[in-house]
Amino acid sequence: MDDREIDDFYGPFAGLDPPGAAQLLKGFPRPWWIGGGWAIEMFTGVSRSHEDLDICISSTDVPEVVWHFADSHHVWAVGSGSLKPLIQPDDPLPDWAGQLWIRESARKPWLLDFLLCPVADGVWGFKRDISITLPFEEATWVAEDGIRYERPEASLLYKAKHDRPKDRADFDVTLPLLDTDATEWLKRSVEKTHPGHAWLDRLS
Repeated sequence: MDDREIDDFYGPFAGLDPPGAAQLLKGFPRPWWIGGGWAIEMFTGVSRSHEDLDICISSTDVPEVVWHFADSHHVWAVGSGSLKPLIQPDDPLPDWAGQLWIRESARKPWLLDFLLCPVADGVWGFKRDISITLPFEEATWVAEDGIRYERPEASLLYKAKHDRPKDRADFDVTLPLLDTDATEWLKRSVEKTHPGHAWLDRLS
């Protein structure tokens, strides 16, 4: 389904920006960061349209999310077209869940979409191939707005799978700004996950 069909089926998202998300997450005790198109825009300084806001957390920090929103919002586990409410911090996360959606009630729009990421012992792992890693402090960075964002090479690795026009536009604007280490890491990672990908010639 495209974004409009998802809204029609599950309910709309409010369309928060990073400062709006930061306000809702004020006091959250665990690391969180923003990926996807917002991370690309913050790194490059080039404005782009946004369909969503990808907030990333470690998959081990789900109980802290439930605690944080216990008195104000509902937390739902999301994945494979299914949703399940998480009422207590010790409620088990379904095996199929890869995201959390947050809203005040069924009468209100969804506010936050958390992507659950493999992060452990200070190491970030690529969700689609956890053998691809970076130290967490190299996979993310803190911008002038005080918000932590995903490094652009990590965001581009996720975008390589679909290679949509917006993904190619993000690649085009970001590639000239990557340093040698970031470019080499992205090249090796794309070679491993998407052999023969159209981006590899330019990464070389």
